[in-house]
Amino acid sequence: MKINKISKKISLILVLTMLSVSVLSGCGRKDPDSGNGDGQGQSTVDDGGDNGGNGGSGSGDDDAANHPGQARSKLTGEWKDEKVANRRPLAITIANNKPAFPQRGVSKASVIIEAPMEGGLNTRLLAIVEDYDDVDYFCPVRSVRHYFAVDSMPYDSILCHWGLSVAYVGSLINSDDIDNVSAAVEGVERPWDNAFFRSKERQQDGYSTEYTGAMMVSGRESYEQAVKELGYRTEYSENFKQDFLFAKDGKPVTYDDNPDAKIIRLGGHGDNNSGYGHLTPYFEYNEEDGLYHRYNFIKDGEATEMTDEMNDEPVAVKNVIVQIVSGHFLDDNGYLVFDVYSTSPANEAYVFTEGKMIKASWSKGFDRYDPVYYYDEDGEEIVLNQGKTWICLLWDAHKNLLEYE
Repeated sequence: MKINKISKKISLILVLTMLSVSVLSGCGRKDPDSGNGDGQGQSTVDDGGDNGGNGGSGSGDDDAANHPGQARSKLTGEWKDEKVANRRPLAITIANNKPAFPQRGVSKASVIIEAPMEGGLNTRLLAIVEDYDDVDYFCPVRSVRHYFAVDSMPYDSILCHWGLSVAYVGSLINSDDIDNVSAAVEGVERPWDNAFFRSKERQQDGYSTEYTGAMMVSGRESYEQAVKELGYRTEYSENFKQDFLFAKDGKPVTYDDNPDAKIIRLGGHGDNNSGYGHLTPYFEYNEEDGLYHRYNFIKDGEATEMTDEMNDEPVAVKNVIVQIVSGHFLDDNGYLVFDVYSTSPANEAYVFTEGKMIKASWSKGFDRYDPVYYYDEDGEEIVLNQGKTWICLLWDAHKNLLEYE
């Protein structure tokens, strides 16, 4: 099915001048056993926990006694080692254009946020990772954009990047509002360069310099050491608000009456300047593992499944969210800005899980720490299945390119 082109352009709001307002009223988290708003009575959620009844980890979880030494992940809804589930995740910017593949460490991300870059020529990834103990280093690490920095904040993550656009994101990066681990580049006031290096393996394999930047995770010169030396908090804030509402253990949401979505195409079938036209990517639902696997057209006109350089594992997720956002260029160099703050009921989104599509809207208050919430057409918050989630920001000017079947 092809998404119809919008007939009216949504008015643009400059992200850098947003003022604080309340979250959209009238929408709230549903009763745990009331169904999912689509006639699926089996679609229940876990409302236990001490985080405001949103299905996350906490001593109030009714099933905690059956999981000694574990806590429920705030990012996936799954039971994990309590050290992993309770610590702040890192959020790292990773290149996602053809010369960058394969990336390293991305298969460990609990949440991936993908967004177009300058001129809409390609996209970049923000990998939000809580389970990074087995990652030696992430690569290729690239520069951050304002919308990535803002999108990292609701997860209470520590932002990691190599470079930035000083004019548009410098003031935020250097403020007390966001903790970050950055390579020593112009415009960063508190860098921690020791954690970053150039991958010799990539240099030997002929990668361009911009795709060899890496960040070491643990050890004497690493991300973990930077967090310690910079004095950053290592556990979630007591004011943390969870983004997602997850299904209960053993009770997946199936949305049987919703349209099928076994293939999700983000940029149509050909080259275009939506950001997604560069790789013409798509997700394919695998019935065997119940996950959406990512494919990109990297060379020779053939689709290649996305895998991790570190372990050759496929990069696959349980939920895919396409969030339609308004945007515009800030300068003649094609620097993009997206309206990622909005409580308008007209905000569109498409949620994909278990091979089904749920038409949605999204809302985020103008406080940078406010989560993004996703609601169905009845105004009920959408229940996601436990597991990893990939969020694609799609510029509204190109929303007609989105297809699913």
